[in-house]
Amino acid sequence: MSLVRFEHVTKAFGPKKIYTDLCLSIEQGETFTIIGGSGQGKSVMLKMLIGLLKPDSGEIYLDEKRIDNLRDAEWIGVRRRVGMLFQGGALFDSLSVGENIAYGLREHLKLSENELWERVAEALSQVGLEGIEAMLPADLSGGMRKRVALARAIVMTPEVIIYDEPTTGLDPVNTRRINELIIDLQRKLKITSIVVTHDMQSVFSVSDRIAMVHEGRIIFTGNTDELRASSLAEVKAFIQGA
Repeated sequence: MSLVRFEHVTKAFGPKKIYTDLCLSIEQGETFTIIGGSGQGKSVMLKMLIGLLKPDSGEIYLDEKRIDNLRDAEWIGVRRRVGMLFQGGALFDSLSVGENIAYGLREHLKLSENELWERVAEALSQVGLEGIEAMLPADLSGGMRKRVALARAIVMTPEVIIYDEPTTGLDPVNTRRINELIIDLQRKLKITSIVVTHDMQSVFSVSDRIAMVHEGRIIFTGNTDELRASSLAEVKAFIQGA
């Protein structure tokens, strides 16, 4: 069943055309990875899905409901269903780890303090960081910051998690750990994962299906075996050069 759909979406910033005909369908429960060169609009696609940008034309659907035409207040419901791990983690440096994770809970849900901190503790446990609620982001390694940001994304129990370059800047050990977490959370939580990455190790480790963006449209969609076997010059160049 299709959970996320982009239908003939266009997007431009002045004379610069980002998408001329974006058509994409992501199935419920799969890990779907989006690849493509720098400046091809991968992050723009994510921002349109969560309402930070609007398409110029075309339609976007979440669970068969059109969302690109929602009013600002209506996006709150969508964003509860879609968690996002931003590229840099985007943690609040002035808040403790626990308060960073609790931020969305306080904003959107009416929970007792006990319920709130139980949810925070559970989210930290799911990313392998039990008991660090009192620490500050500045005291964490890069890999730990990514995992705390992931705990913040999953604490709202979303249906979809978006990972924007989740392994950028990480060493091989932490890259492998993040990849394993993406797989583990998808299996345990039965969520749909959308991963944007340049890291081919991640692509081949976590993906059920992959799409490649090139010059304003999707030029390839398939599984990892089909990606390796693709005869498209753009796909071959990307795999070899990544």
